[in-house]
Amino acid sequence: MTKRALRLSLPALICLVVPLFSLLFSGDLGATEDVTPGGRRTADVIIGTKPVHDFGSRCAEGREWEVVFFDDFNGTEVDQTLWEPYYSPGHNGNGLRRPEAITVEDGNLVITAEMKDGLVVSGGMQTVLIQQYGKFEARVRTEANPVGHLSGVILTWPAFNTYPENGENDFYETGEGREPFFTFIHYPDISHERLVHHADATEWHEIRMDWSAEEIAIYRDQEYAGSIVDLDAIPDAPHYLTVQLDAFTPTMGPDPVKMYVDWVRISRPKPSGPCP
Repeated sequence: MTKRALRLSLPALICLVVPLFSLLFSGDLGATEDVTPGGRRTADVIIGTKPVHDFGSRCAEGREWEVVFFDDFNGTEVDQTLWEPYYSPGHNGNGLRRPEAITVEDGNLVITAEMKDGLVVSGGMQTVLIQQYGKFEARVRTEANPVGHLSGVILTWPAFNTYPENGENDFYETGEGREPFFTFIHYPDISHERLVHHADATEWHEIRMDWSAEEIAIYRDQEYAGSIVDLDAIPDAPHYLTVQLDAFTPTMGPDPVKMYVDWVRISRPKPSGPCP
């Protein structure tokens, strides 16, 4: 489970209250984990075949999408009108998260994990935007991790840190290795459900999560990868999108490890058409 300090900014409060009215009107409101085995109930995980409740293709065909958040990191630094970098302990208290670990270089967001003063220092940040349901996309890669202590993650995390009761959607998570990588969906009654991506996370991949009340559908490189359709496993509360390079131990090897993000996009269906 990812833990971070509670920070309620004025932009976050505005983005929670104002969009909720329009999103409620439209019917569409608009991070890592312990992977130790044991105590899990299996949800309905569908891999390699389209489920009946396919939010992604059904809404894409029946309704136009509107982009509500986009960042291609073509500036010289993180746009803090869009993002809030963390200043906190690291994942599960391992090392530190610091804004200086996050840079923008050659059109990419770069998070660098490295040893400083005896601790691993890495970074993470969340969107100012809070949204429930919709399409969440990113193009990402994470460097090889010879010592095996760092995980690149893109996820949605519940507004105001209301975890575990409001879930967590890790739609890109490398874990300690880089091939395969994973999608983990967490909700209170189920420790997690996962999809396995048999691909190399050190290479660039486009990852997309279509999240609705009926289904979480995952796409990799514009190809359908699988879905979770058990309603008990799908979070139903507003979330931030977050990007993190997480440490699993307080220290790491001598060489820095970097995570790169080319772009991030969040969309929602326009308030018309057949989708709920």
